[in-house]
Amino acid sequence: MRTVLFVGVLSSCYAGRHIFGHFFPHGLPVPIPVSDRGGYAEIDYSNDSLQAKHGKLTKIVERLEEGQEPLLKGPETAIVGPKGEIYAFCRGAKMVLLSNLQPTDDPYTKTAKATIAADLGNGAPLGGKFTPDGNTLYVADALLGLTRIRDFHNYPDSKVELVANKVWDNGVLTPLLFTDDVAIGPKTGKVYFSDATEIPPDRLIQERDWDVLYASKIDFVRGKRTGRLLQYDPETEEVTVLARDLHFANGVAVDKDETYVLQSQTFSMRLSKYHLAGPKQGNFETIIDANQFTGYTDGADCSWETSGASAGKCYVAVPSPVPPAMKILQALPHPIDQFLRGLLMMLPKSLAPKPVDYGCVMEVDMETGAIRALQDPDATDMNFLTGVTAHGNKLFLGSLHEDVVGIYDLN
Repeated sequence: MRTVLFVGVLSSCYAGRHIFGHFFPHGLPVPIPVSDRGGYAEIDYSNDSLQAKHGKLTKIVERLEEGQEPLLKGPETAIVGPKGEIYAFCRGAKMVLLSNLQPTDDPYTKTAKATIAADLGNGAPLGGKFTPDGNTLYVADALLGLTRIRDFHNYPDSKVELVANKVWDNGVLTPLLFTDDVAIGPKTGKVYFSDATEIPPDRLIQERDWDVLYASKIDFVRGKRTGRLLQYDPETEEVTVLARDLHFANGVAVDKDETYVLQSQTFSMRLSKYHLAGPKQGNFETIIDANQFTGYTDGADCSWETSGASAGKCYVAVPSPVPPAMKILQALPHPIDQFLRGLLMMLPKSLAPKPVDYGCVMEVDMETGAIRALQDPDATDMNFLTGVTAHGNKLFLGSLHEDVVGIYDLN
């Protein structure tokens, strides 16, 4: 009798959308498909291969002069410039150059001089890539959309341009509300980027910044798939939707021959491939599923090296494992889980679930399909990795939570 009454109350709540709608500005939570429930890989705590003690990781921290305000704050993604420069996209919409690296008493840590390479406006830059000729920088800005700086090395004379903040999707002009990551095709110069969700970043008034993590939490709990993989053609200036209905479309990477684009879907915990050429051209297929990932997926990159340890490999950042409470929640039957997720969406931001400390990058051999985890299971040295860039058989690691950039030597 109690069970029948409980289910009846749930049904009444979700039927009365006109009553409860104002509590859910982004809509009520939706049912989670059976294919997205459970199946996560367990963490091997004996695997601490990403930790600095093994001599392959170098941590870069900012060297501050007296009275200087820090610039290296929450570097979501670190990238490498055409001359080997290290840049990081940081809070306050700053692109920070890290130069003049110097050793410290800690053999695994170096300090760097941090300077503003570009002020990217009032948005929230999450990812970026230079064109192969090094002249133009494309930036995925969660708030603004796809932006770029042409003739980057003449900045600030070169302006920050808005390339796209809307796209025609099934005949409807739709906004880009959470542009997340970007990759550049080495053959065609086309730009591949992601629109993670229809939920925009939340404003942080006191910090004069944007909270991108809270929007992702709401997107996860809601369960609605609104992410997209897109393509921008600089020659025609057209934006095309390549794939849609993704659960938080995050990292984007393209291979050195531009035959495919990789897309990591954070809350489906999947790595998918969009075929740009070959017999499967135009197909979008899952190549790594949740049961092979230890946690949620974030930024991605493919190595363009023709030799060395990274040749033929792609990489995906895994910022956080699935918390036990979320595993339990997703195991509950519908509509009980849906009701509880609705309650979570109504919680104040301060009570939103916190990520579990963890550091991990997954390496995928694109020929054999073999994967391996480079991880810091208890976040001793690297925590909450959100961005990974493969360059010169090294991985450049960014973290939204930590004020440090990591360099991992794959050789």
